[in-house]
Amino acid sequence: RQRQMCIRDRCMIETIQLVNCQSWQNGSFTLSRDKINVIIAKNDTGKSVLMKMLKVSVSPKFFPPKKRKKLIRWGKPDARAYYRFTDGALAVVIVQQNAKVIY
Repeated sequence: RQRQMCIRDRCMIETIQLVNCQSWQNGSFTLSRDKINVIIAKNDTGKSVLMKMLKVSVSPKFFPPKKRKKLIRWGKPDARAYYRFTDGALAVVIVQQNAKVIY
């Protein structure tokens, strides 16, 4: 069954949950497995934050520490991105107030 969920033996992100990431207090969405995912929303609704958290998840050094810290929602201790993959694996990325990124 897990094999069927992966395309060409590569697993994909199935769901993303953002917690305390700028405008995202706690939001999640499911990505399509067999279609192109397009994000359409009004300005200042968090589209760029999603892309930034994905970039930080792949390479924390993409953003200098001051910019990483700005990903955290005002007054919160950290920003988190939770990822569920098509093979059932889970991952979490935490950006802390000191701008450290924990996997």
